Amino acid sequence: MIYLTTHLKFSASTASLLVMLYGFIGSLVGPIAGRISDKVGSVRLQSILLGVSGCMLFAFAFVQSEFEAALCIVGIALGAEAYRAVNAASVARMAPSELKAVVFAVSRLSLNLALALAAVIGGLVSTISFPAIFILDGVTALAAAVLIGWLSSTVGADPDVKQNVQSMEQQGECTVPLRWFLVASFFLALVLFQGYS
Repeated sequence: MIYLTTHLKFSASTASLLVMLYGFIGSLVGPIAGRISDKVGSVRLQSILLGVSGCMLFAFAFVQSEFEAALCIVGIALGAEAYRAVNAASVARMAPSELKAVVFAVSRLSLNLALALAAVIGGLVSTISFPAIFILDGVTALAAAVLIGWLSSTVGADPDVKQNVQSMEQQGECTVPLRWFLVASFFLALVLFQGYS
């Protein structure tokens, strides 16, 4: 909101409408993302959503008009908020049943830690340049998309395929991709939460 009113010189009412647009789009995409995730695979979809978020965050640094800002905000909301739902589904699918509670606790802890660090980093970057926050967020979100895509190809097929999940659980290998996934999720959360600071 501060970026919209101080840097882009939008009125407070226009900035409020744009923030409301983000919330509205964000509330709609969760259930839709879940259905798409069942068809495409949650790891692949997360990489795509991060790519969308990264491109829109990067573009947001260069918006000049209210229309351009609205388009970027819709793209950011689609990517970031859909990512949250798909990420939770991935954690649930990749975690062995006896460790689900612990895995969700660690995942939530990493998100909270990322939120705390992102506020500090975002605050420091904003003293240099407001648009630099969005450029940094965009670049790091794109890097996280590549990282998640690379990790999913390195550790095997998308864990959403039921046969792979069952064979990994039987062999006790399900925790290896989960560890990498949680590390990548931490860095992604660090990136996304900079926008909230």
